[in-house]
Amino acid sequence: MILEGAKSCEGSDELLPSSTARERFNLDNCKTIFFAGHESTAITASWCLTLLAIHHDWPDRVSEEVLEVCGNGNPDANKLRSMKTLTMVIQETLRLYFTAMFIGRRAYQDIDFTCEISLNFTCSHL
Repeated sequence: MILEGAKSCEGSDELLPSSTARERFNLDNCKTIFFAGHESTAITASWCLTLLAIHHDWPDRVSEEVLEVCGNGNPDANKLRSMKTLTMVIQETLRLYFTAMFIGRRAYQDIDFTCEISLNFTCSHL
């Protein structure tokens, strides 16, 4: 989708050639996706750890589950799917603390959305 948008991207100012505008378009969109993913993951992890620190019985439950499922090994995707308590903690964190962030964007040029509309009405009385 980003690449399709970049193909139709024209130079937004007269100083940059079209290829540079496309590169800027791609780079800006990749930055947005990266920072949004990084920021939302960091916020969720921070709130999750904060909630676990506040509610002292839950870290023990999660630790027991991780040790039971993984033993001394590292968790993988299949093991993570079977960790119900950990999933509950993460989902409750996401329910309580929304992770969406606002990313400001700047318009490179003004766009005029005005248009003329003519309406003709005919009313007849019976």
